[in-house]
Amino acid sequence: YPEPAEGFPKPCRSPFPSTIIHYVARTKKPVVLGDAAREGQFTQDRYILQQQPRSVLCTPLLNQRKLVGILYLENNLTAEAFTPDRLEVLRLLSSQAAISIENASLYNTLEQKVELVEERTAELTKANEQLQQEIAERKHAEHAVRASAQQYRALAEHVADGIAILREGSFVFVNDALCSMLRYPADRLLRIKPVDLFRQKDREPFLTWFQQRMQAGSIASLQAVCRTGDGQEIWTEERSRVIEWEGKSAIMVTMRDITDRKLSEFEMERRREQLHKENILLRSTMKERYKFGEIVGKSPAMQEVYELVAQASATEANVIIYGESGTGKELIATTIHHLSGRRT
Repeated sequence: YPEPAEGFPKPCRSPFPSTIIHYVARTKKPVVLGDAAREGQFTQDRYILQQQPRSVLCTPLLNQRKLVGILYLENNLTAEAFTPDRLEVLRLLSSQAAISIENASLYNTLEQKVELVEERTAELTKANEQLQQEIAERKHAEHAVRASAQQYRALAEHVADGIAILREGSFVFVNDALCSMLRYPADRLLRIKPVDLFRQKDREPFLTWFQQRMQAGSIASLQAVCRTGDGQEIWTEERSRVIEWEGKSAIMVTMRDITDRKLSEFEMERRREQLHKENILLRSTMKERYKFGEIVGKSPAMQEVYELVAQASATEANVIIYGESGTGKELIATTIHHLSGRRT
């Protein structure tokens, strides 16, 4: 018997004669048997042998030469049941059935595609809603960032201290007060590396301080000497804070000119050291003296008096001397007066 057509199952136990079905499917030609059990090429089919059908009709259902199904009819009582007239009627019905089956298949495919389109449309609608929400959130964030940056700018332009905002080791903003303090125009100052503004010995401490501020994020101060645009040196005090600038982390540095304060501190320290040296010298010379001004005496007790007189003479503070009359208060007061700058 012919091999089954591709895509059809091989002969097996079924309610139809599989060899006839496969033959029709492969050749696309009808099979009409007047007495299937006794004539024709399918008498050895397992179904034919078991069921002994009489009349058999098997015809393909074609639509535009495409096989869409197979119609199988049998009559177990009468031979030659399928006459040419009946065969013609069945052929017409088969043609209409093939068209209906094809239409049903197309409709089913169309429904599946419509469902798929609806699913994709729903997915796209959901994705679009999410995208619109993300866009709205991003616009809100950008607006907040711009507002934050504008607030920092407005704040920086209305304070007396110099303010700079640094990101990745470079200036991204400087206010007018800082430009005036460092004597640089803003466009030029923005092109200078912050570390290059400091004198050589202060650059390493500045870099260390800057890295610590980036990591700690807290306020801290640094005192260092900066070189101005006209070649002068000024003492400055820097304080910093980690902020968000235009959506990214940055350092806001507040700089103040403390030159006058530092010069005063240096002068006070110089005078303190000088007085300390003079005091040491005076104490060392007094140990061998027996006369201190108009006061005469070399005993340990008098040496203590000399030291107290020297300490009182070295200050500009008011001195009060207590004691009974005749104990030398006037003499002590006169000596302090002559040894100090009070006499001028």
